[in-house]
Amino acid sequence: MLLFFHSPLAKFRKIGNLFNSLYFYASLILTEFDNTRVVMSGKAFVPGFKHDIFISYAHVDNLTASQEKGWVTRFHEHLEVRLAKRFGRANLVDIWRDDEDMERGELFDEKIQNAINDSAIFICLNSVGHMNSRYCQDEIDWFYDKAGKEPQGLTIDSRYRIINCLLNKISHREWNDKLGRTSGYPFHDAEKGSDEFGEPTEPGSDLFNDQMKDLVKFIHGILTGYKEKASGDAAETAEEVLPTDTAAPDQKGAGVKLYMGIVADTLWNDQQRLVTELKEKGYEISGPILPGSDKYEDKLKRDLKDSFLAVHLLDQLPGMPVMGGKNGQTHQQLQVEFSLKNCQNQYIWIPKGLDIPSVDNEQHRDFLARLEDQSEAEGNYSFVRSSPTALSRNIIEQIDMLQQPPTEADGNGKIQAVLLDTHVKDQLHTLELNQFLMEKQITPFVVYQDDNPENTMSIFEKTLSKTLEKAGIPIIFFGQVSKDWVSKRLEHIIKTVVSKNLELEECAIYLAPPEKPDISFVAPFLNVRLLDNTKGFNPDTFAPLLGGA
Repeated sequence: MLLFFHSPLAKFRKIGNLFNSLYFYASLILTEFDNTRVVMSGKAFVPGFKHDIFISYAHVDNLTASQEKGWVTRFHEHLEVRLAKRFGRANLVDIWRDDEDMERGELFDEKIQNAINDSAIFICLNSVGHMNSRYCQDEIDWFYDKAGKEPQGLTIDSRYRIINCLLNKISHREWNDKLGRTSGYPFHDAEKGSDEFGEPTEPGSDLFNDQMKDLVKFIHGILTGYKEKASGDAAETAEEVLPTDTAAPDQKGAGVKLYMGIVADTLWNDQQRLVTELKEKGYEISGPILPGSDKYEDKLKRDLKDSFLAVHLLDQLPGMPVMGGKNGQTHQQLQVEFSLKNCQNQYIWIPKGLDIPSVDNEQHRDFLARLEDQSEAEGNYSFVRSSPTALSRNIIEQIDMLQQPPTEADGNGKIQAVLLDTHVKDQLHTLELNQFLMEKQITPFVVYQDDNPENTMSIFEKTLSKTLEKAGIPIIFFGQVSKDWVSKRLEHIIKTVVSKNLELEECAIYLAPPEKPDISFVAPFLNVRLLDNTKGFNPDTFAPLLGGA
């Protein structure tokens, strides 16, 4: 009788099945998110490290009442998959996480510390359990100390290497100081502005996916930046400029140097986009000078003195504290204060929807309020609220205004400058008028407003003052906006003229399409002239206004 399992073919089949089984179980082991898999890989995306990311968490946050995976495990799985998609390759980013549910002893502590020493960045899953765990707090301390001694320090391109992910809505005041207070990535379901404690967001839910998207975007940026620096490419990238023969046609910023202040992690992407847009216009960008560099304050002062304008982007987060600083001062605040003392001009920006009184950190709340109040009272710098997408446009307008030399009226009644005050909805109507004014050798200053003009009060007031120095007048655009919006702009002009003791007798309202029958405006102390361009741009409507121009 022929026994197939004794035949050579049968033997090969058995051996093949054995290898298939080994491969199957090996695949299962390699796809588990456990300690063994991560340590075995031993090669990180960032050169010089075994692991790109160390996840610090409290084991209590991974407990589950059923057989399903715990929250931390599912967070880890989603993070690894999303990073693989973002980098375009699986297992390119190495994540280390301890998942052994055991009491820690000296040998276990040594293993944890070795993993921390071998990691490029540190994710803290911040929760009540994490704050109450001595071992979790030790992990933060270990990473903070080791990163501070490394060549790149604690920040990469102003991004803090310790990432604070909040599983509960925890106040800044309760965080470990070494978390830096630069940002908190929420992974809880408490609504912003509420007193809710919040529970960890359900992995896979729409809210969780949105929160993970923001985290992955940040991690991709910091790991990519770290790899460039570790490979020695960062210096070349930082100094890169377009060759003369490939320069963009619009190089209006050539020869103008701007300093970019350090930002919180939440604003890093906005700052990088702004830098790119300004460089495309030919502006020279320096900074941010990062803490920990040799002669930090001396370099900061020198760069600020050499710059025409310092740009500071601030939000609700106070940033990284100055070690040994007074009253909880942060590096963002220090750089703003140095800027006010050492730079010619300052542009201080916050998101238009930021409610300063609701800022959690008391010291930072007072700092922002003081900046806004002093700007309105003294006008020595621009304090602007706007959308991040309007940053480059507003900064370029500010530079144009600042570069205009003071000019005395020539005595013949000729207008030398015009302030074009327009809502973004009506900005297209400014183009023809802008060109017309330039042909008449009249300087146009354009200020774009949104639904709440209070957001750009500082820059508007400075621009109005500059316009009136040149014997100019303001023109408000009335197209797609409401009559109430225009009336509020008139009130703002009157308020500015009175509070700044300026001289103004007349202003104009540009009536843009659609047609507006029976429209009239009355303002105390001002003659309001209506310029009817509702059927299209008509230069003749400006003849009475421009006089001899």
